[in-house]
Amino acid sequence: MRLAEVLSFLRRSPRGPRLFPPGVPRVRQWLVAGVLGALVVASLVPLWDVWQVNLAGILVNRAVAGPADLSPQARKSALVEAMAMMEKAAARGPHNAAHEIPIWRTYGAAASLDPSIHAFDLLFRSRNVGRVDRVGELWLGEVADAIGNIKEAEVVYSRIDASNLLIDRAEAALQAGKKDVAATQYHLAYVSLEAAIQRDREQKLQLDRTGSAPSAAATLMSQPSERVTSLYRIGRGYLQAGQPAEAVKVLEEARTEAKTQSPGTATQQSLLFALAQALADIRPKQPNGPSVVDQTMYAIDPVVGEYVDALIRVRVLVTEAVGLGKTAAANLQAGRILLEIGDTNDGLSRLTNAVRLDAHSAEAYLALGAEYERLTMLDQARAVYVKAVKQLPSNVELAVAYAMVSFRTAPPRNALPLLVHAAGMKTSDPYLFSALGDCYLALGLTDKARAAYLEGLARSPGAKPLVSRLAALAAQGSP
Repeated sequence: MRLAEVLSFLRRSPRGPRLFPPGVPRVRQWLVAGVLGALVVASLVPLWDVWQVNLAGILVNRAVAGPADLSPQARKSALVEAMAMMEKAAARGPHNAAHEIPIWRTYGAAASLDPSIHAFDLLFRSRNVGRVDRVGELWLGEVADAIGNIKEAEVVYSRIDASNLLIDRAEAALQAGKKDVAATQYHLAYVSLEAAIQRDREQKLQLDRTGSAPSAAATLMSQPSERVTSLYRIGRGYLQAGQPAEAVKVLEEARTEAKTQSPGTATQQSLLFALAQALADIRPKQPNGPSVVDQTMYAIDPVVGEYVDALIRVRVLVTEAVGLGKTAAANLQAGRILLEIGDTNDGLSRLTNAVRLDAHSAEAYLALGAEYERLTMLDQARAVYVKAVKQLPSNVELAVAYAMVSFRTAPPRNALPLLVHAAGMKTSDPYLFSALGDCYLALGLTDKARAAYLEGLARSPGAKPLVSRLAALAAQGSP
């Protein structure tokens, strides 16, 4: 009926006369009608595909943000259905970019949540024939990463700056204790970020040749200082993932970039500390020989020279970092790094400064006290913990440290109340309960010693110090 109305309209001009002159054969009129009908039918295919893409998007959204009680199986079924719809839509044609780009974009979103080799192959082939846009290529990278095809993921992420996404994913993996996964994600983030930095450099060179300046909007969208922060996050992540050598490479680059594009004092200080820590972790082993290296030995012995150079580099970075802000936290970090490289005097001085600057820093007290204990300077350690528990009486770690060092330095009857107090707090430290039981034994209270060992074993099942002590009591035939 509507087709007849269209034909009636076409046969007339807006003013009323017939559009087709009387001499035009009716066959030609029906030919026009046939062409119109073919156009209507042809338009149904893309309209159907648009509807299918929309429906598949709804299924993906349901899988991602569906009701909390939606089962994992139901979410997976939604993704499988969405991908099947998109495969059929792509197969129908027409096989060109305009038709297939939205299809593969939606397919990639689903495939990134339910990755497979089949999905990767489809996206890969579509990318190679130009049927995938940048969003679709991002999904290709996500699928490649998920199935372990790191080489292809590198190729994709080097074309698209997905560094922030990958850094966030790596940090989440670190928090979950998956260091290997985190290291892989940091590697991909670095590849992506390096490629983006290179593109920016090439763009600047091109602008220099043309004499044109980038727009204000483009400058706001891409701040170089953000790249420095991203490099720092990657380097710090490598360090936390147990790969200090990789961290040094990235952090060195971040420091170079920071000289011209400062990310801010706080980030710059953290960057210097991270680089110093990474260098300390990979420093050469101390060579055999005198502990004091004179200038002559330094000059003629390349092994000693390399070792000394590494220590000097770490000390310079630490000094530069503290100079950006002499806070308790900065002195604490500096002290720990210096102690790691064997600089005991300066390390203790930094930790003492940290305690002086922040009398409520439990970390500073624990670090300073632990170093004194390592040096068997137990009276100094006890003095640190005495001050600490006065400032932070509810801190469990400080209470345990104070009780333990008191047991080693004071008579059993004086140490016992401190051990009992620490054991009454929320702690499962097996060495604390071992010391408590030993203290009871020293006072001749065998039953209480056994009870202390058993309580510690209940809080820390299978702890060897407690198991061995209980076994010794049983061997002695104590009731």
